[in-house]
Amino acid sequence: AVLLTALHTAPFLAVVGIPVLRLQGLDLPVATFALALVFQLTAFRALSRNLAPAATGLTDFSSSVVRVERPSLGRWELSTNRSFYVAALVVGLAVLAAVRAPGRAPLGRALQALGDDPVRAAAVGLPVGRYRLTPFLLAGRFPALPGGIAAALRQAVTPETFTIFESLNFLAMA
Repeated sequence: AVLLTALHTAPFLAVVGIPVLRLQGLDLPVATFALALVFQLTAFRALSRNLAPAATGLTDFSSSVVRVERPSLGRWELSTNRSFYVAALVVGLAVLAAVRAPGRAPLGRALQALGDDPVRAAAVGLPVGRYRLTPFLLAGRFPALPGGIAAALRQAVTPETFTIFESLNFLAMA
């Protein structure tokens, strides 16, 4: 389930990314940050209320707690902290390999050309819009993995667990 979190973010990222990527310069990160803040304050709270079990007589905070079970990989249970750490390390190394792999591949060269001069890349025949969306989708998927791992480690999440500032911490660690 932790690995599926990265896959489930792709349609949402495409819907957000297509209009946002029309922005240039500093407007792009500011708009992305603003969208994240809006979703944190609205959509994530509503989502947690739908996912959390109905609780009567409790506070609003305790009724928004969503329990998260530790994942398992086939017969390998990740119930102990040591096994969970090893699995998180393996996932982290796999993500590192996935990030470094496209560097010399055609995708990496196309992204480098796009970063150097988008007008020249378009003149050569590269589909600039698609190649601008690809790193946005990849960059949005990778933080979903540490978020899923952190949720499984904590075994309970609320809308306040993953604030925009927690996302910035994960981004800084990446």
